[in-house]
Amino acid sequence: MNAFRRVAKVAATGIAGTVAGTSLGVGYLVASTTLVTPIPRDDALWKSKTLKKLNHLENPVLADICIKRIPLSKIRPELVEDEDKLTEEFARGVWTGWAFEPQRWLFTKIYRTPENSHLKFSRREIAGCTFELGTEFIDQFEVVERSRNEITVREGGSPRDLGPREVDGLITTTAKIDREAGEVELTLSTRFFKGGRRSRMGACRFLT
Repeated sequence: MNAFRRVAKVAATGIAGTVAGTSLGVGYLVASTTLVTPIPRDDALWKSKTLKKLNHLENPVLADICIKRIPLSKIRPELVEDEDKLTEEFARGVWTGWAFEPQRWLFTKIYRTPENSHLKFSRREIAGCTFELGTEFIDQFEVVERSRNEITVREGGSPRDLGPREVDGLITTTAKIDREAGEVELTLSTRFFKGGRRSRMGACRFLT
């Protein structure tokens, strides 16, 4: 769980390079990233139907939101005109980027079998993904929510494991074009919780 939270935070500092036409300095990447914690109780993050379904025991949730705003001039022109394509490219950057590479390599070694080899495991396969609803990759991730500018992936076990999991989680990538401000807002949020049994800490919807 903690490993994925670290991956999410590191990925958020490098997402600009994923969608930009030119590379940006490390100083800019770090300085322009906003980490939101604790998460306000009225934030849309908590309104996910999938979260309510998976965390039906209302166990404590560990959550982070990383936000980066990038000038439109830094974004590849073809992505500025299509928020859906921008969202896909952002997700590709997170799941094929250097921050996630160690986990992708390890999970491939552990979970790839002849029976599930048809799933997307390699960086190239994930890079060609459009993240439609139900898409599975590395046999540990499944797209469970999909809209024009948001993609939510469930993690914590094989997509074949449909029931409650000891450790469950949702990772959401969001891309929004703010033409009035002349910027793109990229958001990466994580929510992790115990799903298989009620936490000894007691029922609680919000804990950051």
